[in-house]
Amino acid sequence: MIEHYLVLKQLHITAAYASLAFFVLRAFWSVRGVSLLQARWVKVVPHVIDTLLLTLGVKGRSTQLLAATTLAYRQNHGACDLYFARHCRYQTW
Repeated sequence: MIEHYLVLKQLHITAAYASLAFFVLRAFWSVRGVSLLQARWVKVVPHVIDTLLLTLGVKGRSTQLLAATTLAYRQNHGACDLYFARHCRYQTW
């Protein structure tokens, strides 16, 4: 589970750098007056990158919380209790 978090975190960081790099590139094009700035893909790509950035951030955070909760439960109750809770019936006295 923690492996998924690390992958999502790395993708989120990559999307953040891509967003910043594309912002700087568009600012440079704007100052230079490049006509490529009016192309449709240049107007769409920032929205796609920012959507990925938000989605990966939210998904990464929920994966991190799930991993932390599972780890805390296992530390408090032990891995054996997880097995017995699923496969055995406890009797109440």
